Order: sequence, then C-alpha cells, then structure tokens
Amino acid sequence: MYMPGVLDAGTSEMGPLPREKAETVKLWLPSYLDAAERDSLCSGSVITSERELRFGQLHDALNDLRRARRIRRGLTTFHKVQLSGEGQKTQTKSRAVIHTIQERIDRAVRRYRVARNALLQLDPSGSWQDLYRALDNSDNRGPGKEPEEVSASDGRYTPSWIWLSSSNATAADPAQSVVSPEEVNEDMWVEWAQCIARADRWEEEAILLQEEMRRVVHFLEWKSKDWVSRADARAGVVAQEVRSGLSAYARKQASVFRNLAIRFCQRWRSALVSLTLSHTWATKFLETQGEPLVNPDFGRRRLEVRQEHELSESRTTPPRTEPPATNTTATSPRTEPPATNTAVTPTPPVPADPETSNDNDESSCDDSDPNSEEFDESEYEPGSW
Repeated sequence: MYMPGVLDAGTSEMGPLPREKAETVKLWLPSYLDAAERDSLCSGSVITSERELRFGQLHDALNDLRRARRIRRGLTTFHKVQLSGEGQKTQTKSRAVIHTIQERIDRAVRRYRVARNALLQLDPSGSWQDLYRALDNSDNRGPGKEPEEVSASDGRYTPSWIWLSSSNATAADPAQSVVSPEEVNEDMWVEWAQCIARADRWEEEAILLQEEMRRVVHFLEWKSKDWVSRADARAGVVAQEVRSGLSAYARKQASVFRNLAIRFCQRWRSALVSLTLSHTWATKFLETQGEPLVNPDFGRRRLEVRQEHELSESRTTPPRTEPPATNTTATSPRTEPPATNTAVTPTPPVPADPETSNDNDESSCDDSDPNSEEFDESEYEPGSW
C-alpha cells in the first residue's frame, strides 16, 4: 500500500526515526490520519482496502472470542466438578491452562476494539455498527451464566450480544445483523450437548439403581438359602449336641437374611409404585415369600390418622393452668426478731472416771486405723499363709 505524502505529513509527529523492530513500526494507515489528511493523501481504493481489512479483523476477533470463551467454560466446569478433591499439583496445572485461555480471550478483545476504533474513523455512520457493537467488559461473558449471575432466574437472564451476532455479514453488506436460528443453534451446540448428556446420565442412573435393588434382594435370598443348606451339612461328622447348635445357628442366619430381603423389597416396591416404575420382580418375590403387598400410601395414611388423633385429643383435653404465684414479700414485709443481749453461762466440765475412760478409748478406736489394732506376728509368718 503506497501513499505518497504520508511520511511528510507525519514527520512532525514522528520526529527523528528511531532504530526499532519492524513489527513495532507504525504503518500510518488511513485510519491513523485525520479526515482532512485522509482526503488529500489517500485515494478511495486505499480507504476501501483498509475498511475491508478492519471488517475482517472484527469478524475473526469475535469468532476467536466466542471459541476461547467456550473452551474456558468447559475447562472451568471440568476444574470444579472433576478436580475439586485433587491435590495442589493438579489444581495448579488446571489453573495454568485456564489462565492461558484467559490470555487468548484478552487478546481477542484487544484486537476487536482496535479494529472497531479504526472502522469508526473510516466509516463513523455506517450500518456495520448495528452488527459489531462496542465491546464493554460487561459484554465479555458467557456462554451460560457466570458465577455472579447464578442467582438470576432464567426469565430475567439476558445473554451477551456476542452470542447473538450474525456471522454471515460481509463488507459489502454489513447490515445483515439478523441472526438465523441455525446460527443460534450452532453457538448453543455445546450447551445442548451438555444438557442431553446430563439427561441421559440421569436416566442411566435410574436404570442402574433399579437393577441394584433387584440384585440386592436376589443376593439376600440366595444367602438365606445357602444358610439353610448348611444346617444339616455336618450331620454324620459331629456329635448330636454340636450338630443341634450348628443347625440352630444356620437357621437363625437364614432367617436374618430372609427378613432383610423382605424388608428391603417392601420399601423399594413402595417407592417404585409411587414413581410408576417397573416393580414386577419385587411383587413376585413378596408373593413367593407369602408376604402382603404394602400399599405405598399406607404409611402416609397411618401418619395422618395419628396426627388427627393427637389433634382431637388436644382439643378435648382442657389446658393445664398453673395457680397464680403469690408475692408474699410484697404483701407482708419480713420482720426480724429483736436482738437480746443475753450472756452465755459456760458449763463446768465433768470429771471423767478413769475406768470408764479406758473403756471408751478402746471402743472409740477405728478399725480402719492400722495403728489402733494389735499386731499379731503369727498372721505374717511364712507358714501361716
């Protein structure tokens, strides 16, 4: 692209040409010049060429931004769901990858803003502004809700315009800003794939859970029959007393496993019936064991009857009333008896009888005191132990 006179027009701004790298040299494209300088120094084809160049940069930068944000969303979800309990090394690597994708997002945002500012200089009143809007920091989000937008309901959530912008617009007709359903579906492929995969996973989990229920009951039934077969397995090997004990223990274990199978089957059958799921195996097992088929609403109805009975009793029983507390302190003040100044006459000591005092001393001796007992050496002789 050759534009005579641009170097002379920019000499005053550039000053002396420094020695710098080629990738950092200012190109002085038509968008860098004023409107008057652009009209006098640039031909129409040059302006049109840069306009098409900037339009392509806008298109590519917006597509790169969308792609990078989809990748970042997938990595963030994987980091939260799959790496939440991993070690510090794994967490650091995952954050480094997310940081790399964030740098790609920032570069795409800068390229978009530079290209849009150049187009504003070349065509300030063009219809392309309806398609490529100003990219603010609040518009750089999605797909889906950001962590700070989780509280917003689906009815009030508004996606960013970058996901609703058409990719069919060209430099010749940039007004094609109406987004077709095919383009919206193309942008939402990832969201749809995640939702359908999640729904299939839940359906698979429901099927696996029902199969686990059936296998647990089948295992407990087999375990009960196995213990029954062990009851008389050692009939001719051990004595009659031992054989009776072994048989009783085996039949007890068989009864424990059978009762567990029946209890589990009754509870699970009630849940399956209430959820309108297949319960043929549970019904067949209970009928084989001769157990009644419990209505799933039986327990709920019994609780309702109990609550109604308690409510009727609370209505018929009069409430217990406590007698009013009487404040005796307020009605009758406490009166202290008058102090009397009476002298206490000491009692003279009674002389003790020497014979009686010796008996009292012996009887008052505590048996637990080792010093007060007589020491018998014969008790501690080696031959008396």
